Amino acid sequence: MLLVLFTLGDQRYGLDAAVVELIVPALPLRAVPGTPAAVAGVFSFHGAVTPVIDLAQLTLGRPARAALSSRFIVARYTATEGGAEHFLGLLAESVNEVRDIPDAQLRESSVRSPGAPFLGPVADTTCGLVQTVTLQNLLPTDLRAILFPEAVAS
Repeated sequence: MLLVLFTLGDQRYGLDAAVVELIVPALPLRAVPGTPAAVAGVFSFHGAVTPVIDLAQLTLGRPARAALSSRFIVARYTATEGGAEHFLGLLAESVNEVRDIPDAQLRESSVRSPGAPFLGPVADTTCGLVQTVTLQNLLPTDLRAILFPEAVAS
């Protein structure tokens, strides 16, 4: 599986490159008052107003660090099964590598976290343990309803 690697805290994670449209340096965003802290803001991508989720805020409870290696991973996201595809920006730290990890190297973790249903199999690589992130399971229902209300209402 080809993974776009990033960090949350000091841990390495990977997102399936098949859902990634583009990776760009973190850009200025338009804030959206009244949204949860994990919503970093919105920007225009290919003419669509695209929400950006701060992965560090969503998972660790703190904003992503402002660093040269912080990036927006623009991914294709479907809010509901069979629903329309949307662009979703993910603000991530240390986005600096794409790595092909053989599927045979990915192992299910023996630890399940109800608060992190997006965590997938883990690989032991030369750069240490890398845990996969399943994009479709990333957003809690309440946040998905804020970002894509038309998808949740249907």
